[in-house]
Amino acid sequence: MWIETTGLPGVGKTRLYEQVMGTLPETLRIVRSNHCGIINSLGTRLAKPFIGRECKDPELGRKLAYRLSFRFFLNKNDRIFFYDSGIVQVLLENLIVTGFDNCEVKLKLLEKLGLPERLIWVEDEIETIVFRETNREPRRFSLPPDSLRPHYERAATLLEKQILPRIKQVYRVRSGDIDNFKKALTA
Repeated sequence: MWIETTGLPGVGKTRLYEQVMGTLPETLRIVRSNHCGIINSLGTRLAKPFIGRECKDPELGRKLAYRLSFRFFLNKNDRIFFYDSGIVQVLLENLIVTGFDNCEVKLKLLEKLGLPERLIWVEDEIETIVFRETNREPRRFSLPPDSLRPHYERAATLLEKQILPRIKQVYRVRSGDIDNFKKALTA
């Protein structure tokens, strides 16, 4: 089973991860996107040709290929959890950065690549998330707060209406709700 967590940047996903990390079962394989091993390098090389044909954004293509590299080495009993971002989060952030450029093409690519079986959506009020994002260092986006808010609203709507309905299991967790986050990971 492939498990991902998503949410608007600044919602508090990392804080939740850090609070439950030492308490998760060993049967849950935890993967960090910035820790690449030899096997994942090989998997990335296998995924890149397909991604390159389908995705015209090289940065998005590189990030998606890495995340897909794990699929080549999973058996049906593996449970893998993307600690800091999976393909849904990568797409969401890319759409925010590019101003939703080629949105429909990217959504079709996401569908071709396959979605995780379980998605945990960490959510909070948009104003709170924008405030956190604009006050953290380093900032993910260079947009000023008044420009970031409409991008975040559009991203949340897109996630709600076009991505979540395609995923088998969706768990909604409020930012800071450690107990429900852990339940969603281990269900």
